[in-house]
Amino acid sequence: MTEPTLSIIGRRNRYIVLMLALVVPVIIYFYFLPWKTTVAYGDDLYIFRTYASLQRLVQKISIPVAFSKCRPVHGVGIHLLISIFEKNTEGYYFFNIFIQAVNSLLFACIVNIFLRSAAVSLLFGLTIGLTRFAFFNITQLLNGGSLEGLALTFFLSTLFFLVNLLMNPVATPRTQQLGFTWALLFANLAIYTHERYIVLFPFVLLLVWLFPSLKLSIRGKLWVSFLAIASVALNVFIKKAVYGMPFFMGTASTGITLSFAQAFDFLTQGIASIFSINKGPDYLVGLPFTALSDIDKLLVIVLLVIFAGILVLYIRRVRKAIALSDTDAINRCWLFISLIILFGFCLLPAVLTIRLEQRWLQASYAVFILLLIMAVSELKSAGNTLIFRYLPLLFLLLQWVDYNYLRKGAVNSYLSYSAAAAADVEAAVHNNIIHPETRRLFIWEKKRDSNTEEGIKWELGEGYIFNFYEQTPKQLIFVDSVYSKHYPFASSPLATFNRQTDQVIYYDTAVLDITAAFLQDSLRTFSHLAGDALSSYHPFPTTSLTISAADIGKYAAAGFYQNEDGLRWTNGQATLNFAPASVKDSLQITLATFLPPAAKAVVPRVYCSQGDSLRYYPARTSRNGDVFTYQFYFPAATLMQSIHLDGDSINAGPNDKRRLSFPVRSIEIKVGK
Repeated sequence: MTEPTLSIIGRRNRYIVLMLALVVPVIIYFYFLPWKTTVAYGDDLYIFRTYASLQRLVQKISIPVAFSKCRPVHGVGIHLLISIFEKNTEGYYFFNIFIQAVNSLLFACIVNIFLRSAAVSLLFGLTIGLTRFAFFNITQLLNGGSLEGLALTFFLSTLFFLVNLLMNPVATPRTQQLGFTWALLFANLAIYTHERYIVLFPFVLLLVWLFPSLKLSIRGKLWVSFLAIASVALNVFIKKAVYGMPFFMGTASTGITLSFAQAFDFLTQGIASIFSINKGPDYLVGLPFTALSDIDKLLVIVLLVIFAGILVLYIRRVRKAIALSDTDAINRCWLFISLIILFGFCLLPAVLTIRLEQRWLQASYAVFILLLIMAVSELKSAGNTLIFRYLPLLFLLLQWVDYNYLRKGAVNSYLSYSAAAAADVEAAVHNNIIHPETRRLFIWEKKRDSNTEEGIKWELGEGYIFNFYEQTPKQLIFVDSVYSKHYPFASSPLATFNRQTDQVIYYDTAVLDITAAFLQDSLRTFSHLAGDALSSYHPFPTTSLTISAADIGKYAAAGFYQNEDGLRWTNGQATLNFAPASVKDSLQITLATFLPPAAKAVVPRVYCSQGDSLRYYPARTSRNGDVFTYQFYFPAATLMQSIHLDGDSINAGPNDKRRLSFPVRSIEIKVGK
């Protein structure tokens, strides 16, 4: 092993490295904990579904082929993860954290070749472990650590061997050839995990033939070139001859179509984002630079000024080294230029597809940080130690800007809102809002939209989410109101509705069972209720709920006055409004009040309603002091939306102009089985 490598893992540093290896995954774990994935959704569900349909081991390892991808290393990862963790989402999360920690330590090893400081190298290793570009790596169960994370591991391993051999002035031709061989081995593992890393092979060829300080003989260069070209040729052969798939396939199984205008737009977005100026649609970048606050924009500008300052000082250092014929400095400059080329190579596959996702910028971002470190280390070697001393502050500023984008923008990511939508459906399954016996699940839309429907189908794995959580398949059918004139009722799938095996739900910010509304009037009433306001309401309780006087304001309430020492007076016509939900069999509402002498004669009247016309009154009312209980019974599942609290008004006093009836301490709602 070469001397720079010994400086990283030598005896003097082994205890530091061990400590860092233990601390890094803990930091990464807590850093990404607010966005931890707790439910299977999207691509993960499609992979689980495909995996469950396969019998032989070779088929399971080749599972990416079903998605037009040649990724056998990823396939092995999928097989091992599912075999070990099955449906335990916690296990996948820990695995993703582990891979992310490995990448952090690997990058720290590369950085330490230049900095020779384990502590500072660790900080900049964490720029890879904690970057917003790795959000996908952490939050996806099967395409996170075992795809994006592991592919980056092999990329960084390749980069380590290349940088190590090029930065070692005493390396022999044999040592350099061995280093290239190891680099190509990891490059092969990278492309069979994710094909975008095919760019490593032309980069190796450029180094072999153009890097000036290499000591390889012509024979050695030809051997390394043969290995690189053979690696690409083998990859082409496997894809074409064995699997019959295109050499390049874009994301979402779409072919690569070259559009210079689109590629240039994606290229500018990618470079800007790497330089901490997030650019692109919200659902991909989370939060664009233009949406930042003024102080956050200022911090980004400060960071850019620092980048520019380091670059200017580095260029001056290089010019001086050339003038003095400083061979070592010139050799490091060639490596700097080579890494700029690699930076561009890594961007190419990311900009030649249908969209630019931030996860595809990870390799280029790692190279960018390495270029920054190289420039600083070069300035330090020239006697400018001031910048090196402030490197930890640069790390903190860089990390804060990155974290700020993640903290404020993660919720806008398609990954976040898709996970939240799938979690709502999983909760609906758990709470029996979506029933195990349901076979056809009608998803009602106020107005049908193909983009929305495709998004829902992707989030729910075209219904496989129900197999995953309750082992009962369900067919997803999208419908709109039969009164919207989009089609006659006879041609609607609802015309064959079977109340034993079918269910109608409203799927927005919550999952609402509206089957009762369909059975009542074919959604005529519900179609008037649904809208933007409805989707923001809490759903009507389906089990039990206690609402205190302090909490009434959190609901869509009317007719209640301000909270006064745990009491809210009503005006005699108070209402709690919810998003409609189906109530089975019975409903009990317990109203706790405090009736002062002036209100002793007031008897609160409670009833429920669906919309403006359908009202349901209690079958039995009882009283225990100032606590009133109202019992409702229903012959079948009934849609509920509002609870009304009526009562006679009382004299509020000469100086109180309010219309008062009775105060409320709490309202307890219990739904029967």
